[in-house]
Amino acid sequence: MPPIACSDDGQSLLRPGWGGRPSRSTWAERLPVFPVLWLPLLIFLVVIGTIYSGFTTATESAAFGIVVSLVIVAVKGRFRMAMLMGALESTVRVTSMLMLIVVFAFIFNFVINSIGLVQHLVDAVKALQLSKYQTLLAAIIVYIILGCFMETMSMMIATAGQDAGEDQPPQRQERLCNGADRPARPELVWQVCCRP
Repeated sequence: MPPIACSDDGQSLLRPGWGGRPSRSTWAERLPVFPVLWLPLLIFLVVIGTIYSGFTTATESAAFGIVVSLVIVAVKGRFRMAMLMGALESTVRVTSMLMLIVVFAFIFNFVINSIGLVQHLVDAVKALQLSKYQTLLAAIIVYIILGCFMETMSMMIATAGQDAGEDQPPQRQERLCNGADRPARPELVWQVCCRP
């Protein structure tokens, strides 16, 4: 079946019957719609603008967008406490679900580290003797498959190591603490070296 090509006015060139009747409107009919669209555009500009200006982080700009949305709703006279309570309840439900996933991802990570599965997987991957590009492709495929079932944060927790060298031999730990060896994750060296 040939692809459907469209002309500038949106009609199908190869099969005109598939395109339906195009709706035509004048600028006099279009202009009254613009006042309705400027409020969503304002929220978008506030959220994206504060991120790209460096004024806020992505999380802070999301909160900023919520505040702007609440102000707009209040100014338009449509604010209801029941609406706010419904939004808060929905937020708590989603956040609780995500936090539960993260907690169980930490438990999963602890279990697979405790039984030595991580080291066995590392040894198995090393035994395959893949090139760096093959290893990267394999990691991408694993993350795509995991992404079908897991949320981003829990996937990162479950697959990324949490320790900087706790499971390393004592000689390696000593080199890490003396600064003679460069750790893969310097921010976590205190877990190995600075604990009483």
